[in-house]
Amino acid sequence: MKIIEQSSDRLVVRHVPWFLGGFLTLMGVAALYAAIFKPETFTSTAEAVLVPVLGVGALAGAWWFAPVVTLTFDRSGGAVAFRETRLFRPGTRAFDYSKVERVQLQSHWSDGSRLTRLALRTSSGVVPLETGYTSADREPVMKAINAWLAGEKQEGPSPSREPTVRR
Repeated sequence: MKIIEQSSDRLVVRHVPWFLGGFLTLMGVAALYAAIFKPETFTSTAEAVLVPVLGVGALAGAWWFAPVVTLTFDRSGGAVAFRETRLFRPGTRAFDYSKVERVQLQSHWSDGSRLTRLALRTSSGVVPLETGYTSADREPVMKAINAWLAGEKQEGPSPSREPTVRR
């Protein structure tokens, strides 16, 4: 997730899963291309059935697990808009700005690795802002959003654009 717009009254954060969405789409299109235009390359009936099924499954996975997410905090309008854009199905949910408490990290452990995603905490519950968990560092973005929600002034470039230095 990256902060793409930040002012005193408006904050816009966007997540575009290029790698996951691109990989699944490429694999799905390649499998369907092979099934439609190169059926003679299959050596068995099972292969001829499995390849198009995998192609459709990869495209469905890209559609379901890789939407473009845009989160817009509008202090002056008193609303928070959460938009998930998928092919043929954009979806928007709105929250009352006064009910937003903060953004938090949700964690999941997988094979000894800590995976995280951002979630919006409101007075009525927690709303995940990403469909899946990732090993990417979400803490700088979370801190920047929470600082903006608290009304703190940020100086310099947004934390999502600064290089990470590990010592």
